[in-house]
Amino acid sequence: WKGRHRICGTVVGMAECAGADAVVVEEKPGVATSASYRVTTLVKKTALQNLGPGCITVFIGGVLVTLYNTVGAVEDAFEAVSDVSDDMGVWYGVTSMALCGGTIPALALWARGILKGTLRRKVTDVIYLTTLWGSIGVLVHYFYGLQEEVFGSGTDFLTIVQKVIVDQFILNPFIAQPYFFCWLRFRDVNYDWAALCETLRHPMNCAIVIAAQLVAVWCTWIPGTTLIYLMPTELQIVLLNILSVFFSILLSMLSANSNGGAEGVEAEGEQEDLETKKPGTA
Repeated sequence: WKGRHRICGTVVGMAECAGADAVVVEEKPGVATSASYRVTTLVKKTALQNLGPGCITVFIGGVLVTLYNTVGAVEDAFEAVSDVSDDMGVWYGVTSMALCGGTIPALALWARGILKGTLRRKVTDVIYLTTLWGSIGVLVHYFYGLQEEVFGSGTDFLTIVQKVIVDQFILNPFIAQPYFFCWLRFRDVNYDWAALCETLRHPMNCAIVIAAQLVAVWCTWIPGTTLIYLMPTELQIVLLNILSVFFSILLSMLSANSNGGAEGVEAEGEQEDLETKKPGTA
């Protein structure tokens, strides 16, 4: 796989998004043989890229959960936010995820010079990412409620394991990752529907990127969601908000430092199996 990709996070802990100049690998005879190599290469690089931000995010989450259970002032602060969440209902999920997953990290990217293009394009990207994360807020609100209905609100070992399994091994691979991939790919091809459709005509290449993203996400968010489910249901999205904004900003900073703010994962492989073309080009 040759080209640029930033790694996208998921509904339960999201990261930076797919790269601005992502390319589509042309499917050729023998590509099935090299697919496992490309997945392995992408997984290794994305996991390494997520390692630092992921560890810091999980540490912050652990500290917050510990403080919530031991320090009255922290518990009161969480409860105050919980009251706001109860009053706003699903709109709290929409606004909080839009801000913490979309607006704040996007503005951080802008401030660091990672968002490219004209002023109009940068504003469009911020609005687009804010809208994306607002829609994720709807999903998170109802998903956490569904988890409570099915498994209860307990914080015992079995309940948490069941919730994490559903979260990370059902919601994540079959709904969240494909959803993020399509949204972010649409942005990366300059909001061109034809180019997006061209990308989706190469399911093997899409699957390779999504698989790499998924494994990288698991490295951080299996422990991350475990911490989230240790909180009462009404506070889970609050902790998710905090962790999401930290993780997104940390990962964007790492991407900028290691890739000059524009590069992403560039997998290695034999060139004859990895010929590339951009959507819409010959």
